[in-house]
Amino acid sequence: MTWLDRIADKLLFDFAVPGRSRKRETPPSPDRDRQMQEAAYAMLAAANPQTIARVSVALETAKLEFTRTAGARDCSVDVLLGGIRPLLQQHRPGRVPSLARLAWIPVEPLLTSGSDARPWSIHRGWLRPAWLVVSQQAPDALAELGTQLAELATGQGGTRLGRKFALPEERLGNIARAAQDVALGAIESAVASGFETTGPIAAMLRDLKLTRDAARVNEAFSRILQQLASSLAARIRGEDAFLALGLAVEDMLTRPGWRDRTDLIDELQHDYGSTVRLLGRGRGQAEAEDTAAAFLVLLGRSVTLPWPLLEAMRRRTYLMQGAEKRPVDTRTTADVAAFVDDLVAQAERIGASAISTLDVVTNRPGDPGAAFSAARATAAVSAWLHGLLSVGFLDVSGPRHRRIGELRDALASRMENALIPSLRAVVGSPLAAEWDERSGNPDVLQAWGVATAAALHAVEHLQNLANGADGLRCSGLAAKAMKESLQLYCVAGENLVSGTRAGRPARPERVNAVLRIANALSPGMGSSFRRRLDNSNMVERAAV
Repeated sequence: MTWLDRIADKLLFDFAVPGRSRKRETPPSPDRDRQMQEAAYAMLAAANPQTIARVSVALETAKLEFTRTAGARDCSVDVLLGGIRPLLQQHRPGRVPSLARLAWIPVEPLLTSGSDARPWSIHRGWLRPAWLVVSQQAPDALAELGTQLAELATGQGGTRLGRKFALPEERLGNIARAAQDVALGAIESAVASGFETTGPIAAMLRDLKLTRDAARVNEAFSRILQQLASSLAARIRGEDAFLALGLAVEDMLTRPGWRDRTDLIDELQHDYGSTVRLLGRGRGQAEAEDTAAAFLVLLGRSVTLPWPLLEAMRRRTYLMQGAEKRPVDTRTTADVAAFVDDLVAQAERIGASAISTLDVVTNRPGDPGAAFSAARATAAVSAWLHGLLSVGFLDVSGPRHRRIGELRDALASRMENALIPSLRAVVGSPLAAEWDERSGNPDVLQAWGVATAAALHAVEHLQNLANGADGLRCSGLAAKAMKESLQLYCVAGENLVSGTRAGRPARPERVNAVLRIANALSPGMGSSFRRRLDNSNMVERAAV
């Protein structure tokens, strides 16, 4: 056992073993919880994945064991798990399920850990007070399910397999579905009864600081509860349809000409219409619209790419209007509008990330790593915008299309002024004159190899921007940069040939760099120069 393992054992003994931490010596406080979390993270920050997996399984098993034997939760374990959550998200070890985790599985695509401006996104911090609401509304049902889960996990049902923790799927699935039903019923009951945040929930919301306006935290929490209720209802009541529609979208994505398959698009929109009627059965109009919107947003986030679904919603809008008007997002139903809002907000989200990387390139123009990161992020945004706009559903005079236009302008200017020049400079770096002057130094030769590799990566990124999905309409900039770079390397290749014929051959490192990069810019160009160099060498040897 390593010293780190012994520290981990001490951590488990002090805070997680039933009988040692059933009562805290001091009343709970945010400061003490923060100290516990910082200590737990510091102990395990340098641990290997196996140790982190062992600690997380032991903590969560101890929590369930305490629930089974004492009939209550050990809050200190929750605090410690919160402290090492970044490590769990990084290494993804097998987790011991809790009732809360099982209950929130249907809404997982909506959950975020950071800032996310998409209307239907829910910060994971809201789940703690939401689960406290469920616990207050249905304590007996949760106690019974908690006992079943604890017996399943700590008895003969739980099996540890290295970093994994496996439970019988059928029994665990039954508990999960029951927990989801209980959570839905409890939240709907709380919302319907005009639930007020008082006591422990109010204190928790105040400590979490999830809203900038502390005075409106109760209003924000009420909205979160409504979103959770709509999302759980959408997934629970439309589970079969959710799976079927998701499979249909994934199947369409595998078909190269899916946009021309109007039969598949019609079938998809028809099946969704049947699902909407199912979800709205026995519910008021506003509640039915929220449930349908949650269903559509969840489905859009669960598939690989949502464009077939967006095409189906465009077709549905066209049919619902009586095929008399052009279908656009400003004249559609509330659920489809919420879905399009989510797609536009996702474009803004990944666009903001790309803008931050492009600003780094502006501040560090000579850093190839920064340029490559910005190129990847920009290509991702361009592909997303291409998919969103290619359906032709956004009203060009509508607010969503204007938001896309503003995003595209912000990205395009940074591409033109920072990214493309930086990539072009990286491509041309092996041609710098100082390489030849310092080429006798072994360190310089190694650096020359690094520069050549960076230039090849830069060529790949320029090719992706020039030939990939062009939602930013900037492929011409990348293509122009490649053409100008190719001209430079053609000149360099000609100089290599003329130098060889004149008896002044270049160093092999320079020759290889020029030929490899020329070949990457224009397949066959490097091979052509190689043949000419070989012929020149043969002529020179024949003359001697």
